[in-house]
Amino acid sequence: MPVLGLLNPRSPDAMADRLRAFRLGLKDVGYVEGENVTIIYRFAEDQNDRLPELAAELVRRQVTVIAASATTAAMRAAQATDPLIKSAYERMAEHWMLLARLDSLLHNEKNNEDP
Repeated sequence: MPVLGLLNPRSPDAMADRLRAFRLGLKDVGYVEGENVTIIYRFAEDQNDRLPELAAELVRRQVTVIAASATTAAMRAAQATDPLIKSAYERMAEHWMLLARLDSLLHNEKNNEDP
């Protein structure tokens, strides 16, 4: 099953509405957490100095893709890895472009797993 790493500088509580929207967006393109995609969440709890460590942890977990939901998080993650990193919430158009790219990456990952 493909694995998505989600990196955010805030807390899960602060991002609850956006996380719901993110999951709905994934569902719109055919991905449901726990059914056909795994999501590993990492939150810096407003401690931006933790972002490089959290990004590196996602890389060690060998996620298929990292979605960073803030520019700061994306920049920190970019220092730690080279999977797709995108600020998913800056503008709606970029959000949908991310989902389309994510769909492509996860579809390719799924095809590589099939015998």
